[in-house]
Amino acid sequence: MWKTAAKMHCSPSLQYFGLLLIFSFFVSSFKAQSINLVKDTVMPFKGSSFGISCMLSEPFMGSNGIALFRNGVSQVSCVAARGCSFIEGYTFKVNQTGVFMTILRLDRNSHEGIWICTYVGNINSNPFNLVVYTLPTGISFTQEPSDTVDLSMMSATFQCRTVGCSYPDPVIKWMYENQNFSTVVQTSTSDGCTSTEKIYNSTLFIQRNSTLIDNSDKTVIFSCKIDYPDPSINIIANATKSVRFAVRVTEAVLQQNNQNITDILTVSLGEQVVLTCMTGYGRPDPIIDWYIGSQKRGSGPVLNFTPSNADHSEIIYCQAYNTDPNIIVYSLKPRLSVQVRVTEAVLQQNNQNVTDIMTVISGNPISFSCVTGLSRPDPTIDWYIGLQKRGSGPVLNFTPSNADHSEIIYCQAYNTDPNIIIYSLKPRLSVQVYVSNVTLDPPGAILTFLEGTAKGIRCITSPCRPQPVIRWWLDGNEVTDLSNTKVTEINTLFIATSELHLTVEKAQEGKKLHCDAKVEGQVTAAESTKPAINVWYAPDVKVNVSRSTVIGSTAVMMCTAQGNPPNYTFHPWIHMVGQTEIRKLNGVNTLSLSSLALSNISIQDMGTYRCTVDNSITGLNGQINQIGDTLLHVQGPPVIGETQSTLTGETNKSASIEIPFYSNSSIQTLKFIRQSDSFEISNTSNISFYILPANINMIFYAKKVMIPGHVAVIYFRNVKDVDFGSYTLQLINDQGNVSMEFDFKTSGVYVETKTEQPSGGNMPVAAIIGGIIGPAILVIAIVVVAIIVKRRTQEPKMEGLQMNPVYDSSETGPVVQECAVIVKSKRIFGQTEDPSKLYAQVDKATAKKGKTALKGKPGKTSKGDIYENTPLPLKSSRENVYEYPGHLAAEPNSQSVYENPEASATKGHLVNKDVLLYADLKLDPPTTQVDKPVIHGLENRTEYAQIAYGKKGEPLPECDEEKENGGARKNNVTKMKTNE
Repeated sequence: MWKTAAKMHCSPSLQYFGLLLIFSFFVSSFKAQSINLVKDTVMPFKGSSFGISCMLSEPFMGSNGIALFRNGVSQVSCVAARGCSFIEGYTFKVNQTGVFMTILRLDRNSHEGIWICTYVGNINSNPFNLVVYTLPTGISFTQEPSDTVDLSMMSATFQCRTVGCSYPDPVIKWMYENQNFSTVVQTSTSDGCTSTEKIYNSTLFIQRNSTLIDNSDKTVIFSCKIDYPDPSINIIANATKSVRFAVRVTEAVLQQNNQNITDILTVSLGEQVVLTCMTGYGRPDPIIDWYIGSQKRGSGPVLNFTPSNADHSEIIYCQAYNTDPNIIVYSLKPRLSVQVRVTEAVLQQNNQNVTDIMTVISGNPISFSCVTGLSRPDPTIDWYIGLQKRGSGPVLNFTPSNADHSEIIYCQAYNTDPNIIIYSLKPRLSVQVYVSNVTLDPPGAILTFLEGTAKGIRCITSPCRPQPVIRWWLDGNEVTDLSNTKVTEINTLFIATSELHLTVEKAQEGKKLHCDAKVEGQVTAAESTKPAINVWYAPDVKVNVSRSTVIGSTAVMMCTAQGNPPNYTFHPWIHMVGQTEIRKLNGVNTLSLSSLALSNISIQDMGTYRCTVDNSITGLNGQINQIGDTLLHVQGPPVIGETQSTLTGETNKSASIEIPFYSNSSIQTLKFIRQSDSFEISNTSNISFYILPANINMIFYAKKVMIPGHVAVIYFRNVKDVDFGSYTLQLINDQGNVSMEFDFKTSGVYVETKTEQPSGGNMPVAAIIGGIIGPAILVIAIVVVAIIVKRRTQEPKMEGLQMNPVYDSSETGPVVQECAVIVKSKRIFGQTEDPSKLYAQVDKATAKKGKTALKGKPGKTSKGDIYENTPLPLKSSRENVYEYPGHLAAEPNSQSVYENPEASATKGHLVNKDVLLYADLKLDPPTTQVDKPVIHGLENRTEYAQIAYGKKGEPLPECDEEKENGGARKNNVTKMKTNE
């Protein structure tokens, strides 16, 4: 095999393909790996040894083969198990990492080219280009100049030549201070060398005026050398040459009087100017030229010239160069300003010269112009008012103030010489001062006041001339009439102060308040700020509740507050009856709402519920705590008030038994039952029963209260023994019923009374009074009754409950209602009642039908006379029946009472100015016993009073219905349902 490999070496193409066939059988056992060619680090010189290795990534084992190719031709093949074939001039080493080959003596023809390692015929390494170098033995100068060459005066040429042949082309470099110089021409010759090797020449030419890269002025040492990849090989000439480089000029600075000129060069027309062009160091000396505009005006470092008008605004500069005429440096190029001195200044306004007095308005901007003659440069113009500088430039824009009044105003100008100043005329200012501003006291964007307080707000003007007029505005409405103005003069100026007296109201919340002021001739008034009025006021408290609530249900009361600031404190709810506080209850409070829920309500929960709120602001009522009340009516069966269960009377005397009760709705049935024989009492000539309005006592949550209610009355005109005993009172309304048992007992006093019967019928009480006591006593009795009635009506009332829809008591007290009219039920707590539910309202302006006034002789009565609130006689007819409200006759022909009977027209009855009937009285028969006069009032409830015998009683007040309905008369009667 090795011989075959040697023969294949002789035939490269056959050898190459043969090796591919030989190594193809190794493919089946190939394991994925790579191969890398590694060369020696030394330079491959001709005749030296050189190593090339083929390194595998996986172990080199078995029959796998590695081959080395040069320029595509196999040079050697190796097998891991047997090593490499023998080739003369090479040595090989094989191990598991690869093949290591050494070329013993490099020859350009045999070894130079592209080398590559191949593993099993299809895995190639990286290529390596082997160049076999031939080194010269040295390098030397062949053309030597003088010792030192000055490039500012001449150019320089140097030449170096290799000693011996060289391959490939060497890189000959010229060096100074370890810096490469690139201006080199390199040639070669093959004298005495092989076809591939040559002798090389390098020529360095340095032109005159050449400069170093850094343009420094120095002498440098030049030498030549050959660079090779191997830094250890250093071939350098043994001689050096000295060269001094030129220095290029790099700047030119324009100066006057040793001062640099950078921007504008100011000169005067006709005056000589000397300028200098300062350049930096240069070798050789630079050439300097001067230019004004595009015209050359001189050469050399100094320029002397006389400016003309044509030179104005032209640029002036110098330029310089030395080593290269194409490399020119320029100075800055300032412009010439050829000055022409200003000679006049004229003060103008609106293109008109100002000569004497100038009238201006304070606060109104105004412009003045200062017109100067022809000059250059533009003059510096300053403006003065009095001694104060107020501006610069040809135009003065300023706003006159009062301080400018009577001051002079002028402009001054100069240009070429600040010591030569030209002044305009100096007129005086006459300043008219408008109102520039007005201020409010107190200031601020929001004015906060307490409701109801009277506040003085001041409006103060700025100083003005003449006197101003101040106006006040509230949300666009003028309120100047609420103010007064005071004007003060200070140094011919006026300051006006107007004070507005404003009573703060809640409706002013959020409105804008401001004042304005102006003087005569001022078009636009000066306005103050427009602060908003913030009214702090105590809360308005509103309470809502269902006014009629059934026993056992839940009542919810809602209390809302609206005030400013809206920071509310809700206090416990107060439950009151009249002015009596029953209890305090805690509500559920939110930001502006307090709610109170009462569950399973009873009659004790009725009354006024007061919500108390505060926001720390005292209200118009002088209180911090504000209240809102609501009434809670509880619907349920009648409730018996505080009373006694045992009542007494005297035989043969009248007796009135009153049982107090409260009912939220009309009583449908009223019964008195005598328990001894279960007899239901009916109206007779001796006994009658009815209902009267009255203030009654109740116990609410352990507190005694008086509320408007009623009394169920059973009246005995002449008590008999049979009338004593136990009774049951039954009251029924639309919600239920209530019963009460009471005893009527004798007081132990027996009075024998003889009742006289007048002929033809019962004798009227008024006749008795007239025949026995006399007319004077009758008048006194009427006055007493009027006082009694009035005092009874002044008993304590519970607020709101007087509008109880059951009965409406007249202003004359608990007596029978006069001229009762039917009116629709009023709305209660915002709820509309059933319009069929009506209640009686007394029309005092209408006389009761069927009644006749007392007239005629004492002791006489007219047929048909009706007397009110007096006991019925034992015998009676329909013509002289006595009225008792609240029940109907059980039997038409009996002596029971009819309500408001239709009788003959009233005649002879005492009336007041409002045509109201006075109550009739029944007095006990006179006796011969001399006692103090005693008047027995109706129901034995008369309160005693001192009687002024010489005075007449006041007429009864007008009823509300007359006021509301314009005096309309309604004679309908509310009828009380009773048990017949």
